[in-house]
Amino acid sequence: MPPKGLVKRISAALRDAGLERDVCFETCVQISGEWAYKVVEPDFEQRFSPVYKKERTIRQQHKTLEETLCPQPVASRTLLKLLKWIDLVDEASKSGAERPAFEDPEDGFIFPPTGHPDERWWLTEVSIRMEEAKLAQQADEDGPASDTDDSAPDSDEDKFQHIDDKDLGKEVPAASSDEEETTQDSNGAPRLPTKRSRYFDATTSSWSTNDASLPSSGSQ
Repeated sequence: MPPKGLVKRISAALRDAGLERDVCFETCVQISGEWAYKVVEPDFEQRFSPVYKKERTIRQQHKTLEETLCPQPVASRTLLKLLKWIDLVDEASKSGAERPAFEDPEDGFIFPPTGHPDERWWLTEVSIRMEEAKLAQQADEDGPASDTDDSAPDSDEDKFQHIDDKDLGKEVPAASSDEEETTQDSNGAPRLPTKRSRYFDATTSSWSTNDASLPSSGSQ
């Protein structure tokens, strides 16, 4: 597949060499099968079109020579800076010099820091476009962020409204339910430890306390 921007120059070179240009271009697209060549446009570059494939989710792009030789320019720059620093470390270890700082003399860093446009240097251009599209779709589905939190009740009345009907009249442990109290009955016999529980009374719309104790030892 001839790179974008060089099709005219390649076409002229084929013509000067006495070769049939259309035959040469039709032959080159058959190698990968991802492009088609149709002699319907006067411009040779416009005669190339991507072949539709159902399983392909991203449209093929006619790349330039630079894009073909360096499909991930950000990753290439980062890895080249890392390799350059490794060479400096090797030279320093051989000469006994001090180990160089882990930074690039021009940019001041090797791996792009957080917030830098090239922070995700390891992703391909396709992966970046897919991730940005996914985040944009998620933002549209979630809608604008709300400034108020409706989940927290503000008043006692709101608190009662947050109680389900199925919980009305149900006993719930009180705040002091873990505290045991030892009392005596009317005869002076000690009672077993008492457990306190609270329940919501729907008739009075208030919380009530229920003291539950086992029979005293004298009554058994």
